Amino acid sequence: MNRGFKALLLCLSGILIFIAVSVGSALGPKLYYMKSEYVTASVIAAADRFVGEHPKKWPKSWQDLGSEDLSRYTEFRFDLTPELIARDRQLIYSAIQPKCHRYRTYPHARVQLDALYERLTSASSRK
Repeated sequence: MNRGFKALLLCLSGILIFIAVSVGSALGPKLYYMKSEYVTASVIAAADRFVGEHPKKWPKSWQDLGSEDLSRYTEFRFDLTPELIARDRQLIYSAIQPKCHRYRTYPHARVQLDALYERLTSASSRK
């Protein structure tokens, strides 16, 4: 191979590496947010199952949810109680949320959280 061709290949390799790193840097956070939101959706579903099986109770640990620790992706307020949530409906929206604190790619989270709130407060109101 001649010297000019080797230089061209080296230059093209550098450009391809630069493009790959740039695309990875741009997509990396978005992919993490997507995973975080969809993991959070499964955590909301697990909390809903827990509340359905244990009326008047709020999960106190990942183990209560039948899950491994998913705090890398999801923030869960294990310190809350059904009574606190019933008094302040807005708490349900911060009780379980993705690490990024926003839903960018999962539009059904609010519907899931509203259903969880309804199940929790109807269980709390039963005697």
